[in-house]
Amino acid sequence: FFPVYAWVGLWTSLFFTLLGLGGSSQLIRYCTRFTDEIFNALLSLNFIYEAVASIKRNFQTADPSNLTTPFVGLAVALTTYRATLS
Repeated sequence: FFPVYAWVGLWTSLFFTLLGLGGSSQLIRYCTRFTDEIFNALLSLNFIYEAVASIKRNFQTADPSNLTTPFVGLAVALTTYRATLS
């Protein structure tokens, strides 16, 4: 794992150095507000999907005779969602 991690870091640093020396920062003008909004929307959808999957997994793995933990997790999630609406 660590050798691969090191090689990824070395290659990434090489590419960033070449891009920096090549003046590729001039390409940032092509990143519009639309691009930013689409990227943020994809990130938001990913977080929402992972949160719903986690809550679902809590209910699936819980002991049927004791559903306290999944319902506490659901209550915390709904409280957090409610707090963001105001």
